[in-house]
Amino acid sequence: MSEHEVKRPLGFKGALGTYFCTPRTINSSYLQKMVCCKGIVTSVSLVRPKLRTSVHYDEIKNQFFIKEYNDDTMIERMPVTDTTYPTNFEGRTLIWDMGLALIKIFKQLFYRKCRRIHQRVSYQEV
Repeated sequence: MSEHEVKRPLGFKGALGTYFCTPRTINSSYLQKMVCCKGIVTSVSLVRPKLRTSVHYDEIKNQFFIKEYNDDTMIERMPVTDTTYPTNFEGRTLIWDMGLALIKIFKQLFYRKCRRIHQRVSYQEV
């Protein structure tokens, strides 16, 4: 992320127009789009926080290091990265700054429509 780039979480309320679907009609064409899925939520999985970006501080050089993490549920960046975060750099101990880390929440929703079909939908929040 560059110094001029700022990421802000957004929330929307109301109809989304073009991307309206039901559990039966949702498919891969809706990937990377905000959709409105009409149905009855029958159950929700546990919240699974996923670390997207970690920030580490080097006290000796007074520098910050940023590491981004990707897994198979994130389609914007490939390949999948390792899950370990750095603890030392060039023999110096790094301090993990939890306040600057970006963590996404991952859940799975189970929808029902017309008492016939159950479908699992996964989504992420910031």
